[in-house]
Parts: sequence; C-alpha cells; structure tokens
Amino acid sequence: MKTYDAIIVGASFAGLAVANQLRGHRVLLLDRKPVGARQTSACGTILSVLQHWDLSHALLQVHNRLVLHTKWNEIEFRSPYPWCTFDYRRLCETLFERSGAEFLKVSVEGFEDGQVCTDRGNFQPAALWMPPVGIQYWPPHSPQRMDTGHPWISASRRSAHQMER
Repeated sequence: MKTYDAIIVGASFAGLAVANQLRGHRVLLLDRKPVGARQTSACGTILSVLQHWDLSHALLQVHNRLVLHTKWNEIEFRSPYPWCTFDYRRLCETLFERSGAEFLKVSVEGFEDGQVCTDRGNFQPAALWMPPVGIQYWPPHSPQRMDTGHPWISASRRSAHQMER
C-alpha cells in the first residue's frame, strides 16, 4: 500500500488551498468529482486574496462594495477593501497544478484503523484533512501533530457520514 504524508478529502477550493501549502510533500487529493468541477462557493473574495496567492489570472470583476441580493431586497455593504469575483474552475486547476499533489476520483466511505477507506481501496496517511467539515487527524504516534485549533479525532471506525456531523 502506498503511503502519503497527507491525504486531503475534497478537491475544491479549501482542499486545494491546503494541498498548495503542502508542496514538496507526498499529498493525495480524493474527491468524487474532478478537480474544481463543483463550485462550492460564491466565487467572491477580497482582491488581496487573489493577489497574495498570485491568482489574478482567474479574476473576473472588481467591486468597491458588496451587495447581497435576497428574495425581498438588496443589502449593500461599503468596504475599505475592493472585492472581486473569480473563475472557480481556473482558480482550482491552478492551485492543483502548483500543489504537485496526486489526485484520485473516488468516493470516500470512511476511516478505519488509521486508513482512509474508499471505493477503490484504502490509503494510509500520516495526516488527514477534510476541509468541508474541518476534520484533521494525526495518528497518536505521528511526530507531525500541529496545534491548528481544530479538534483531533480518534483512529476508531467512523463513516464518512459520521465525520460530517
């Protein structure tokens, strides 16, 4: 079985941002959909985020105010920062290319005995990150434990459904 320094469940923006920060490590991205295929956000942020990550090529529009449209009205927020919209797929594909991570299109079925269980076999991580639900796991023997402010989970059997709670 091939082992990885980190396994990231979810190849959308959050997972790709983590993978991008782990460049130089053996990273495996797992998702049911292709990288960047499922837009998971409104594709808007403050302009300095795209500039900081050198992602200006994904920029679509820049706005000096933020307007939220609801069924009943508009809510306008003035901001000292310019906001922007971006091309989600292009941004995700760029982050993936930069990360150097390996990608597998699989369905994650759970976590058992320190392994990520998928419909295409099990994978052994030194660390696990599930951005959509904010779960991280480092085995008790791992020297790579970090204080990230997220709760640790045990290596006991948990299904993907249980992890989302």
